[in-house]
Amino acid sequence: MRTTATVLVLPFYALMIAAPRQQLTQRLFNTPAIFTAAAALYALLLAMWQPLPAIAAVVQGAAAAVAAAAGSAGGPAQALRTALPSMPAFAALFGSPEITALAWVHLVLLDLLQARWVYQDGRRNDIPTWHSAVLCFMVGPLGLLCHLLTKALLLRRRGSGRADEYVVYRF
Repeated sequence: MRTTATVLVLPFYALMIAAPRQQLTQRLFNTPAIFTAAAALYALLLAMWQPLPAIAAVVQGAAAAVAAAAGSAGGPAQALRTALPSMPAFAALFGSPEITALAWVHLVLLDLLQARWVYQDGRRNDIPTWHSAVLCFMVGPLGLLCHLLTKALLLRRRGSGRADEYVVYRF
């Protein structure tokens, strides 16, 4: 599943990187169709593998820890620390191949969504995005950061835009 998910998004990255100004690329990334289909696939995987009971058990364990900590001497700070599932419980979730595959699909889709935003923002502001798209594919958040830095530097060099404009998100 991991390889399949990765291979399925490669054509979209290839278009953003190699043909960002082509009409096909612009049409694909200006419609929610890709992400609607991906969300439907993700929902199908959830329905097939039914990982929710395992996830619910981790959440219930965290909720019980919060309830116990709320009345303790640590107060709200202790309750917040215990609100997160324990690392062993979280790691145990990934002992299941299905949950690991779902997490991978989840990450691949989030990275693609970031890359789409980077691509669209680059087109709106005439900012090159190929380098940021490559990073979005490999290390998603760094691709977004790279784009924001590239945009800030280019806008400053051009003398256009406000100083804080590069942090405004428009999905």
